[in-house]
Amino acid sequence: GKLDITGQVTSWFSINKKLLEVASMTSYNDPSIYVLREAVKWAKEKYPGIEKEYDVDNDGYIDAVALVYANEYYDGTGNQEYDKKYTDEEIEAIEYLLWAYTYWDYEEAPNLESPVANCYMWLSYDFLWDGEYTKTDLIGGGIQKTKNVVDTHTYVHEFGHVLGLDDYYSYDAFDDEPLGRLDMMDNNIGDHNAYSKYLLNWIDPILVEKEGTYTIFGLTTSSKNALLIPADLNNFSYSPFSEYLLIELYTPDGLNRFDSLHRYQGEGSSIPYHFTKAGIKILHVDSRLVVADEESQTYYYTSVFNDTLTHPSKVQFIGANNTSSYSINPDHKLVSLISSDKGRNAFNSNYYATNRDLFIKDDFMSEFTFNSGTKLNYNIEIIEIDTKAKKATISITNK
Repeated sequence: GKLDITGQVTSWFSINKKLLEVASMTSYNDPSIYVLREAVKWAKEKYPGIEKEYDVDNDGYIDAVALVYANEYYDGTGNQEYDKKYTDEEIEAIEYLLWAYTYWDYEEAPNLESPVANCYMWLSYDFLWDGEYTKTDLIGGGIQKTKNVVDTHTYVHEFGHVLGLDDYYSYDAFDDEPLGRLDMMDNNIGDHNAYSKYLLNWIDPILVEKEGTYTIFGLTTSSKNALLIPADLNNFSYSPFSEYLLIELYTPDGLNRFDSLHRYQGEGSSIPYHFTKAGIKILHVDSRLVVADEESQTYYYTSVFNDTLTHPSKVQFIGANNTSSYSINPDHKLVSLISSDKGRNAFNSNYYATNRDLFIKDDFMSEFTFNSGTKLNYNIEIIEIDTKAKKATISITNK
């Protein structure tokens, strides 16, 4: 209930260039920006005033644009329509363009009178049918009618980026996969996890400041539905931008239900089912902010967000990332699932999370060292999981 999306779907807009012409463009940060600007220009003419309607914060930028292209996407495994027509070099440019991503037009200055595009998601119409899902209805007289069902996985994932969420899978070959692939911002599966919802201000986790018995509910039932154990309470920023454990109750219903019953992209897919049983997910989050000096190649951690840094070589960002090469410290991950079976760093590039990685009744966790060097000073025990009431009781005791 914390997100209300309003939008408008336009008619199709025909671009005045061929596919290869756009894919080969080098005058923009990304070739799709050409399409973005032309499409917005066209939309302003066809729907006068539309741009002002979708600049809710009055900053001179349209809040978000979804650019849906009519071409089939190119997934790297080959596509006869393109492979027969273009050279290998041309295919490389087309393969980049004909995928799904979220990007920003950094070079357009804001315009309060006629807002311009900035953040946009770019993806193929064909992603709507990616899962090849069907539904069969009985229409009377014993006659069955089968119809295709829209697949929103890729659209939800890309809109997560529009909201500000990062990818939680790794871009590095043979790198660990900290969440075991089972998350909307990882492998497009299920609902967003508690960390994502905390970042978006959709939930207000219960801060563990002392030992006690705590009750949490499923992520769709209330705002107080996760436990947060900071690495260091004295240095906790009282915001998502710190290091902590986040404990949530997973249930295979709501936005998790479909993927717990079906493999994403079909039963022949290598992508597994989402968790099929209820259980506790313990996430380790290292969302500490750093200020980095690009000249001296040094950085320091800070608990204060400052968007007015005056030194031209200094930038501020979250220091850890689930892609090792993007992280300030390659051993530090942004958000990872602690396995009840294998503990920390359980998921390599070949291993998906399964039900056995969830914590269940009577499971216990005590030993853990945070990236900051502090040790977990509590024992965590799962006392009860009530799947009917969608609530869990967790005991937190001092060591």
